[in-house]
Amino acid sequence: MNLNEVLSQDTVRLNLESSTKEGIIHELLDMLEAKGEIRDREAAERDVMQRERELSTGLANGIAFPHAKTSAVDKLSVAIGIKPEGADFESLDGQPSEVFILSLVPLDANDQYLAFMAAMNFRLTDPEVRKKLKKQKRAAKVVKLLAADPA
Repeated sequence: MNLNEVLSQDTVRLNLESSTKEGIIHELLDMLEAKGEIRDREAAERDVMQRERELSTGLANGIAFPHAKTSAVDKLSVAIGIKPEGADFESLDGQPSEVFILSLVPLDANDQYLAFMAAMNFRLTDPEVRKKLKKQKRAAKVVKLLAADPA
């Protein structure tokens, strides 16, 4: 998957304001809505929060992947937020999350969604990528770092 096709500096926020899971998801959805990527904001938020109630998407190493399959979007839509001081996202390792990658995918786009998640997971397994990502000061650099060809 070419991550340059789905990542945009317009949907990257380097200093998330909220310190709650709900607030962070709200901020990320705000960016997608402002860019015109969401047809139904209420449905998008409902679907993401339902997914979070089923199982938290806070992983480990400061990374959280809130996501949902939803009728609220026509294509894979991604927003990235960074909160250097971290926030509780009920992560698997019990540590605060600092990088939040929200993705919404149409109900019928499972293959594209799996490819996106695999590509992001591959990039974020590299501790150097995670370290650099958490310290970025420019949205364009976040996109470049995540979309870089690891080869």
